[in-house]
Amino acid sequence: MQMKRIAFLTSVAAFGLALGFSPMQATELPPVREIYDLLRTHLPGWSAVEFEQAASKALLDRFGGIVDGGLSDPAALADTPALANKRVLEKRCAYVRVGQVTLALAPQLSAALADPEFSSGREGLILDLRFAIGSDFRAAANAASLFIPAGQPVLDWGEGMVVAPEGTNSWSLPLIVLVNSRTSGSAEALAGALRQSGRGLILGGKTAGQSGVLREVPLGDGRKLRLPLAPVQFGNHETLPADGITPDIVVNAPPELEKNWLENPWLSASEDVSKSVTNRGGATPTVRKRLNEAELVRSRKAGIKNPDDSDPALSATSSSPPSDPVRQIRDSALNRAMDLIKGLATLRRN
Repeated sequence: MQMKRIAFLTSVAAFGLALGFSPMQATELPPVREIYDLLRTHLPGWSAVEFEQAASKALLDRFGGIVDGGLSDPAALADTPALANKRVLEKRCAYVRVGQVTLALAPQLSAALADPEFSSGREGLILDLRFAIGSDFRAAANAASLFIPAGQPVLDWGEGMVVAPEGTNSWSLPLIVLVNSRTSGSAEALAGALRQSGRGLILGGKTAGQSGVLREVPLGDGRKLRLPLAPVQFGNHETLPADGITPDIVVNAPPELEKNWLENPWLSASEDVSKSVTNRGGATPTVRKRLNEAELVRSRKAGIKNPDDSDPALSATSSSPPSDPVRQIRDSALNRAMDLIKGLATLRRN
């Protein structure tokens, strides 16, 4: 009941603001205190706290403020690497997972793309930005420039439009960018810049929407209010949406399940993950599709390895990125991305 009341009052308090008035037009509205007092008088049965909460939410929603949004949480940033993982999937797709968009990302990503054991002979690249965080928009521009032709505008976050420099375009094959509701800040800017430039297709769930250049100011209760200082614009001067980026292809999945899939994309959604982890002493559970005899014979003739055979590429002593044997990928977004890359590769060959 409490939440319903606040939601209703939010819609009332935000009525004038939500109509899209410019700051000049907003001055034509009655003073906020007068509106507040009239609502208190003519809507009996609502507490002062409920009115205050509704008014605060309306203002934050209208002007993009975030209370303790967590974009610059020192602990989260310190524990999150830039390039979190790289692997080769089914010998066709290069896969890179980004943990945090920092200035370290572009050099690490460039080194991965320059590694022939990782990139040679692949049909496309999957850039996984699910759960990726960051607040450095220059880092996003640097990483995007690895895929964007030199001289093409990339990003502007209030410091002037950054243009892709010479000698940075490291990848010309198809690029699929994975995002979800936990993709935030400069990771959103990176995804949007790749799409706007025509270099990447975005797949997954709508992003977090924490995408502006923010300034922190302290609140009286010790928390922090993050206020947007400048919008982020792409090369065509379109603004990064405040409510998040909608993917080109929407593939939604529970964040908890996606988190498990980051480490093990073959994990079945029906498997009891916590029980499996406990029983294996904390190891990440691995789910493999069992082959019957006929399938095994066909796979041997086709030169496909049995998933239960040992694979030197997965050995801990191997210096090259892991190349996964053919197994059924359960990660819905990743599976869809791989299908797209395979389809594009078929079109190129034909």
